Amino acid sequence: MSDIDSVVASLAEAYDQIVFLEKVAAHTARSLRPVDMIDLIKNMQDFIGATGAALNLNDIWLMPVPEWLLKSTKPTRSGFQLSDNHPGTPDSLLVAPFEGGWCAFWEKPGGFSASDERLATFVGEIIAPTLEAIEFRGVKAKAALLQHEQALAVGIWQAVMSHVIDDVTHYQLEAVSKPAKQVGGDFHAVHGDWVVVGDVSGKGIPAAVFSVTFVPLLHLALQMQDPGRALEDALFKKLESSGMFATLVAVHLGASGCLQYFNMGHNPVLVCRANGRVESLAATAPPLGTFELGAYPLRSVQLEPGDLFCLYSDGLTEAQKGADDDVRFLGEAALYQVLSKAQSATEVITRTEQLLEGWEITDDLTIIAGQYLPEVL
Repeated sequence: MSDIDSVVASLAEAYDQIVFLEKVAAHTARSLRPVDMIDLIKNMQDFIGATGAALNLNDIWLMPVPEWLLKSTKPTRSGFQLSDNHPGTPDSLLVAPFEGGWCAFWEKPGGFSASDERLATFVGEIIAPTLEAIEFRGVKAKAALLQHEQALAVGIWQAVMSHVIDDVTHYQLEAVSKPAKQVGGDFHAVHGDWVVVGDVSGKGIPAAVFSVTFVPLLHLALQMQDPGRALEDALFKKLESSGMFATLVAVHLGASGCLQYFNMGHNPVLVCRANGRVESLAATAPPLGTFELGAYPLRSVQLEPGDLFCLYSDGLTEAQKGADDDVRFLGEAALYQVLSKAQSATEVITRTEQLLEGWEITDDLTIIAGQYLPEVL
């Protein structure tokens, strides 16, 4: 071949490569799918005249590969051989690594050229940002899905955990509920003459899923002769198998002022008498999901007109100030002070919210305050 013929052949090859690369650029601009990148590798294979080709993305082969290639590791640079050739590796081989993967071409009659290597390297450089865009799009899709699921969970949780509760005959009731996250593990309910406050272990959506299931079950359980036993039958095994537990306190508000209650490992019910003395009604059973008792008898205390009572979760008493070795918790004594000075259920909530100013709430917080007012309500 003369020098002129050689130059013409080189120019023809260069022109063909330019045309091919224009097609690659146009193809890449409109494609963001792995299948499109496979098509790109197949087009490259046809263009350079290789018998076989394969594409690896994030250590996964997207095309059928021979055994020798399956056993090979990603090369550190482009070239005509692998650093760990296995039996069956062909004599004519071209590999090109890129960020996030690599491609391989093999068995080209006459062998691969330096221009083939440059072309393969360029194609790899085009695939890399496309792969990154696909991954970014996947991340965005997952984030959007998670955001949708969270919004749905928040909507359900807020619908079930209403901050407004109805009064019970002869009782004024006020409530406040503040999850540590968008949704939480605290739950509360008023059903007939019953008032319930509870707390599922954990925070966020896992705890919220259980807390939301509690409310409809409570409405059923509170109609049974032994509500605690009904809750145990319905939820004990589910909580135990999930490695979770729940605390709850349920009080029945009698029209005559008789307050009956059972308490599954929850914070005590606080009762404040008209003279300012605060009584603490402690737990009567372990948390639900820890030990099966089989029966949960009610205990009772008599309220006098004007007496206040308070049900709350540990998000209140565990509100904190400071950091590291100098952390202070709000504690129960502060709530005693609020109750002893309040004149109504509304004032209990107002004073408590004022008390919490400047304190960090690290756990779900729920408070229900009530007052026995037989002459008014």
